[in-house]
Amino acid sequence: MKKAIVKFFCLLAISAGATEAINAQTFFETAKDDGIVNFTTKSLTQLKLNLSSTAVGLGYNYVGGTTVDKTRLLFNGEFKIKPNDDGIATLVKNGELQPGLKVNTAIGVRIVEPIKAFFSAFDFYIKPTYILNGYTIYDSVRGSTGADPVYDINKHSFGLNLLVNGVLAPGRVNIFFGVQYGKNWTNNGEDLDKGTVQTITSYAGSPLQSLITNQKDVKYGVLKNLNKSPLKIDLIFDPRIKLNHSDKTNIDLGIFGYYRTDGASKKYRSGFGVCFLNDKDPSKIFASLGYELPGFGNDVTAETKAKDKGLVFFSIGYSIF
Repeated sequence: MKKAIVKFFCLLAISAGATEAINAQTFFETAKDDGIVNFTTKSLTQLKLNLSSTAVGLGYNYVGGTTVDKTRLLFNGEFKIKPNDDGIATLVKNGELQPGLKVNTAIGVRIVEPIKAFFSAFDFYIKPTYILNGYTIYDSVRGSTGADPVYDINKHSFGLNLLVNGVLAPGRVNIFFGVQYGKNWTNNGEDLDKGTVQTITSYAGSPLQSLITNQKDVKYGVLKNLNKSPLKIDLIFDPRIKLNHSDKTNIDLGIFGYYRTDGASKKYRSGFGVCFLNDKDPSKIFASLGYELPGFGNDVTAETKAKDKGLVFFSIGYSIF
């Protein structure tokens, strides 16, 4: 399955014809806030919000040189923060705050028309990342030793990745793609099953009656450090579907798809959706609406398959020039 999906994306990515001048910013976020396609012809700052995971991000893109240069220096950085690990539902339901943050930086170079009449541009990046996540863990092993089985912990993760973004323009259809691979020194927090624990107190003088005084959303299991080799593939089609014809907000409707694997287990996820694009100057308002399919792979447990029905996600962004 994994090889078939990779081949599918690769075949789509190389199906190009004649090129034309491309000046565009593409934007979409996945359900996990890890979109990797980022292409702009000018420096800009962008504010992002993913309503599914409550992550808020502020990013800066620098593009050196001019539009006629064949090579251009690139730099981008992004800071994201979220109130908890499980998204807005947990925040609204229980008011639980488990702040997490992510810092992405990338430095690279753009090569314009590296292969004449084939690719419009290639961006090559080296991309280090840092992530801090807060978890509430229920560990029965700790309980067997007399320690409190429920505990809060903050975990740090570090990554170093190679990222390629590309732009193709076969006729009137634009195609944007990204491939990222690297090493990630992290933990298994995302893989642990979710659940709740309750504190039950007996009524004074009435031992047969009890009262639930506290309830927490937790991750069940033993939190372990892991080394992962994540692979990410993003693909965006711009079929030139115009939503309006204003000179200032001439927005196209794009179609995107993505594929993810962490390289440490046979668990995979993929999704698809629609997003806003612009084929000239970066539009100020971006949005993406998508659906992530249920996770698949040999290491996905039967219990997880029964619970995982997929996820609808929505993100918006605003570019500050």
